[in-house]
Amino acid sequence: MATHPTRATPLPPAERREALIEATVPLLMTHGTDVTTKQLAEACGVAEGTLFRVFPDKESLIEAAISRAFDPAPMLAELAAIDRRPPLEERLAVVVGILVDRLSRTIALVHAVRLGGPDPRPALSRAARQAFRAGRSKADFAADVERTNSLVIEAIADVIDDDADQLRCTPREAGRVLRLLVFSGIHPGISGGPPLSEDQIIDFLLNGVRRHPPDYTNDAADNDGDH
Repeated sequence: MATHPTRATPLPPAERREALIEATVPLLMTHGTDVTTKQLAEACGVAEGTLFRVFPDKESLIEAAISRAFDPAPMLAELAAIDRRPPLEERLAVVVGILVDRLSRTIALVHAVRLGGPDPRPALSRAARQAFRAGRSKADFAADVERTNSLVIEAIADVIDDDADQLRCTPREAGRVLRLLVFSGIHPGISGGPPLSEDQIIDFLLNGVRRHPPDYTNDAADNDGDH
């Protein structure tokens, strides 16, 4: 017996919009901007006409999906929900896992969108053009990026704040370094080789590259005794 695609349960307009956006992100990773409205409709379990009752065109849906993929709110919520009771290394493992997952998906999306279609730049820059027309400047966008980075760093610092006495720097500085290690360690255009594993990132953050890190506490005590 032939089977037919299951149509999605009717949803309120706002929920339908969210469902379409969520279904579009993985399709962009696979097909880039070459994704068709038929593929989008099938993934969402709706008719193609339903797409255009929610979004005026395919490009608008792609723009919304790209914006959703770059929205830091879900990642910040995950960081805030981390259990503070386990040891420092265990909490850092959860933090790194969240950051790696987020950055890996973001990098994959950017790569796929750039490869898809004859010229994917309009899909990436449309929001920027609209914002410029609304009076925003490049400085505004730079400020948005800086604000997001600061929020991520603060969220990491909050996770490790209870162990501040174990650190040689502030929790915020540790968070900044961790974010840099994750980004540079897994980005194919920066890492210069195989991506760093999560264990490598944590080990480097806590121990660096020395085989036997010096005991600064004992050295200080010995020096005090010489006087």
